[in-house]
Amino acid sequence: MALRIEKGLHRQLKADHPGKVIPRAELEGWINVTSEIYAAEAEPIIRRLLDEVESPRWPRQDTAKPKPKPRRPRR
Repeated sequence: MALRIEKGLHRQLKADHPGKVIPRAELEGWINVTSEIYAAEAEPIIRRLLDEVESPRWPRQDTAKPKPKPRRPRR
């Protein structure tokens, strides 16, 4: 469940703030992480998203919540 939430938050960050994503090539050879690298200016946004996840009103009805896969009708 936690991994699904984390991946949803990363998708939301990339969609809503594409300019805050650091291209992998910029840090190649410096760090082992290959994705989910964000500019320092994204920290307040990331903290807000994490606070929302901890909120009793979470999950919100937006892109941070993974959408369930539609079920196929049984025959």
